Amino acid sequence: MKQVPVDKYNIAWFRLAEYVSRGEKERALGMYRLLSHSFDDLAFSCQLEGDILWAFNDSGAADKYCQAAQLYQEDKRILQAAAIYEHLIAVHPHSTLYLGCLVNLYTALQVEHKVLVPLCERLLFLLLADKQAPAERIMQHLHVTLDLLVESDGSTALQQCLARLEQTHSLYYQEACAYLNNK
Repeated sequence: MKQVPVDKYNIAWFRLAEYVSRGEKERALGMYRLLSHSFDDLAFSCQLEGDILWAFNDSGAADKYCQAAQLYQEDKRILQAAAIYEHLIAVHPHSTLYLGCLVNLYTALQVEHKVLVPLCERLLFLLLADKQAPAERIMQHLHVTLDLLVESDGSTALQQCLARLEQTHSLYYQEACAYLNNK
């Protein structure tokens, strides 16, 4: 961070919190803009702006969070990026975009399959429910999910996934069986 007198810096943070708690959006954003000049971390700055917008139920918060996550990723701070996408998924549980980004980040982190497999499976069924999702993307993600289920030695989880596929999307169930038989 740049050198700012500590007492002025503390007062600015206090004022920011005060404006947010009183619901004074424009003042809070103005104070944020002043504070942001003291940050050397653009990702953190975007995240903070997202937090402020989120406090005011502003739809622009998601864009700022995504921007922050991308900046964290570019800076190889994958955990921070994943945390942001986890927050976005909590708010938008049916977003295939956020879930897909989180799956990619967890893959990069080489997180245990216990975390990754359920997310991949959830994303698969969200994609299947999305009438506009391209079949190629669904097929690609189906294969990734099946591979993870096989690798994690989750035969019960694999059988449950296949049973759910058979009940809801018979064509993709047939593709899944063919893919597994060719492995």
